[in-house]
Amino acid sequence: MPHQRETATDRLSNVIQVIQLGKKSGLLTVERGEGITFEEGAITFVNGQAR
Repeated sequence: MPHQRETATDRLSNVIQVIQLGKKSGLLTVERGEGITFEEGAITFVNGQAR
């Protein structure tokens, strides 16, 4: 099983930029809110490019 990390941030754009600049690959999953305002999503990166 791949190593999973959890990081809290107010700026998702900063996290995405670090992934792009570092040309990282993997799956970024995000969550925010709770209850009826809960949202989640995922972005796959290959060599820093979103797919």
